[in-house]
Amino acid sequence: MKNTFRSLTFGIATMLCIAAFAQPLPPYPVILSGHVNGCSPANSVVTITTVQNTQPAITMTVQLDANCNYFEVYYMDSPLGWFEVSIPCQGAIQSGSGSYTVNSFDTMMVVIDLNCGGSTVDCLGVLNGSALPGTVCTTAFGSQGTWSSACSCVANTASCQACFTVEQTGTPVNGTVPFSASFSNCSIGGVAPFTYAWTFDGGVTFVNDANPVIVFTAGTYLACLTVADANGCVNTSCDSLVVDSDGTINPTNTNVDCLGIPNGPNTPGSACSLTFNEIGTWDNNCICQPDSSAVCEAGFWVLQAYTIDSLNPNGSGTPIPNEVWVWNLSSGTGNISYSWDFGDGTTSSDAFPTHIYADGGPYLLCLTMTDASNCTSTFCDTLSVDSDGLLSGMIGHNEDRAAFTVNVLQELPTTINEQERIEEIALWPNPVADAITLSLLSTTSGRLDVSILDLNGRLINTFSNIVSTGKNSISVPVEQLESGMYVVRISDGRTTVSRRFVKQ
Repeated sequence: MKNTFRSLTFGIATMLCIAAFAQPLPPYPVILSGHVNGCSPANSVVTITTVQNTQPAITMTVQLDANCNYFEVYYMDSPLGWFEVSIPCQGAIQSGSGSYTVNSFDTMMVVIDLNCGGSTVDCLGVLNGSALPGTVCTTAFGSQGTWSSACSCVANTASCQACFTVEQTGTPVNGTVPFSASFSNCSIGGVAPFTYAWTFDGGVTFVNDANPVIVFTAGTYLACLTVADANGCVNTSCDSLVVDSDGTINPTNTNVDCLGIPNGPNTPGSACSLTFNEIGTWDNNCICQPDSSAVCEAGFWVLQAYTIDSLNPNGSGTPIPNEVWVWNLSSGTGNISYSWDFGDGTTSSDAFPTHIYADGGPYLLCLTMTDASNCTSTFCDTLSVDSDGLLSGMIGHNEDRAAFTVNVLQELPTTINEQERIEEIALWPNPVADAITLSLLSTTSGRLDVSILDLNGRLINTFSNIVSTGKNSISVPVEQLESGMYVVRISDGRTTVSRRFVKQ
């Protein structure tokens, strides 16, 4: 049985609510425009259709203007949507598609251009350009190549071969240097001049250095040398090296564990961590295998219940006192059974139950799920309401708080806006590979604490920035994070705001 027990203060749940509340509400204004190259009186109308269940569903024709352009504004219900634009051209249908994602209160724009004959767009996107498949191109290494039929610049093959050796760096006076490796180029063939590009684990790259000296820390690394000559020959050679804890390069009789650590503890048969901190076991091929044949995960988020004025759907929502929503996030295989323990002696086997507490709490709410593969998972969190009937993570006196109702929901309700002391927060890109940028409007000057947490509430990283009154921009490095969903938490000591992001 796999059990995941977590008890978070309700402040983190509140921050997750804020992350949802600060999003715009539908309808979302989307501008769709484009140009049809080579249009004529016979093909002067485009058909616009929403696809992939984008709402509201749209199918309509739009007349092109005298310059073969079209321009339409739609008000969409889906925060993520797709359009397809098509036009009949010379007996065939030419079509193109585009998408939008709502991540701010600004109007989204989608541009879809179509080519209806009379000209050609080359591999560089230039109308009637010369960069066509089969013509000469320049690769990312600056060498000569040829455009493929898929418009990829493929390096021309030639008789060159990359080669290198590696050894411990040494000096006549001091002998060997710990953790320092000297790489020697032994490449053959090709026509000078040559370009050299060295890459190592972590993305470190050295260009035009035939024999670099690199300082490492203990671990296992993959080193690659790419050679390009004057005639466009490109060739790559890779090899691994081991750095022991005493700084010896490629030591003898060194065992490397499943995480590449010399003499490390992560050996076959030992415990390993899967997604969401599920425990597994390293197999003989150093693959982290789950303890069961299927993976399931119990989970939920707690939100303050609220209502939205139907006459003002884009306005702020009004909290519903003494009512809390719980969003069931559990996942598994096949039919799933649920068991809710409300922490007051009451249980339920419904997937989405309603429960009334006698007072404001706090209570430990636990959900245990079992799926069709007999995978079992348990998740717990603490919840309570304050004297105003609003969600609170602070433990107080039960007699100070009234009874409240919990409604378990299948999906997150429509979000609302909430006033914040840290305002106009934007986060991009999302998903992110290396670093996210936070843009915010601060009402005061001073220190701003930024933290990154995983969805289990575990603190991953934290640092501080000095911000001034007005608009500020903060760069948050995330390249060391594993792929998955995280929460970035921003606090000025009085106000705390959270935003979710996905690490690629």
